[in-house]
Amino acid sequence: MAKSLQPGANLPLPSGAELRIGIAWEPERPGGHEADASAFLLRKGDRVGGDADFVFYNNPCSACGSLTLNQGVGPERQAFHIRLGDLPADVAKIAICLTLHGRGSFAQARR
Repeated sequence: MAKSLQPGANLPLPSGAELRIGIAWEPERPGGHEADASAFLLRKGDRVGGDADFVFYNNPCSACGSLTLNQGVGPERQAFHIRLGDLPADVAKIAICLTLHGRGSFAQARR
C-alpha cells in the first residue's frame, strides 16, 4: 500500500514489515540543484550509534544489512529498502533526509 508523507511527517509501521521508501523531487529548472538522500538508524535519545548507522551514497548499506539505498532510480529520485525485522533491537527510529548541494533551498523545487 502506497502512502505519501509531507516533510517532517511520521508514520507508525507494523513490526517485521519490508518497506520501500522513495524520495522524489523536481528542480525548478532541468539540471537544477543536485540532492542526495541519506538515512540514520537512531537509538535511544535520537543518537546514531556510529558511522555504520549512516546510509548515504558512499555507504549504501547499514552494517546490519537492514537498510539499503538504491541510487539507480533516477537523477531526481532515490529509494531506501528497509527490512524492519532485521533492524537491531536498540534502533528506535530511522531518520530519512534529503540534502542539497551548493547554494539554494528546497523552496526552489517545484515539488
